[in-house]
Amino acid sequence: MFSLINIMPRGKELSFSDLFDNSLVFPEFKVKEEKDKLKLFADMPGFDKKDIDIDIVDNLLCVSAKKVKEEKNKAKDSFYYSKSEKNISRSIDLGSVELKNKKKVNYKNGKLEVTLFKKSK
Repeated sequence: MFSLINIMPRGKELSFSDLFDNSLVFPEFKVKEEKDKLKLFADMPGFDKKDIDIDIVDNLLCVSAKKVKEEKNKAKDSFYYSKSEKNISRSIDLGSVELKNKKKVNYKNGKLEVTLFKKSK
């Protein structure tokens, strides 16, 4: 289950229609094509670099992230358990661009940057 609380701006009330707003669940991805490479930029706050998986399958760039948080508290006369899970998955068709089997990934402060290198023609 995706936690809406972690991605809502402070001071904004959540309305019923907001539940169906894709920007709450799917972060914006931007792709920039340069002569020798493609660059993908995405905002993915709340994840660590180890939570993010990047694959290319049949010229489809697949970016996914999963974070699970568990909290347990046992006391003499009480027990508390909480589990939350946040998932994001996005795929982008790269068309007929031929890529090398090499990628560069940077992730800092919730900002993901992926560089994919093109094959020479």
